[in-house]
Amino acid sequence: MDEAPNGPLAGPPAGPTLRPATAADLPFILRGERSYIREIEPAAEAGWTNALDRNLQLWVDNLERAAIVEVAGEPVGYYLWMPDAGARGAARLLLGVHRDNPARLLYEQSGFTFTGTDGGYLNYQAMP
Repeated sequence: MDEAPNGPLAGPPAGPTLRPATAADLPFILRGERSYIREIEPAAEAGWTNALDRNLQLWVDNLERAAIVEVAGEPVGYYLWMPDAGARGAARLLLGVHRDNPARLLYEQSGFTFTGTDGGYLNYQAMP
């Protein structure tokens, strides 16, 4: 019998899982947001820092719409989503993402359609 790295009958590594975000996740989210700004949009860091309180309040106010992505029990990502947009009267969902943000691949795989550019941002839309 072949030996797997984690034992003789170990299966493949667990894939990503989602769980609801909690207030305890806010430091992880803040570090992720700061890292994104510094790595992907460094020219926007001063403006982001000036709006830090407003941005944090947005996450606090919408925490029930946030989820944490985990791999092997460790947080690796997060998102904020409005799944009831159609029920709230939205005819379409619009999204702008910086062209260097790897999350754009997730949006494309989730059914968002590329609609154009706006400076360094790629614009997408999806029907709820």
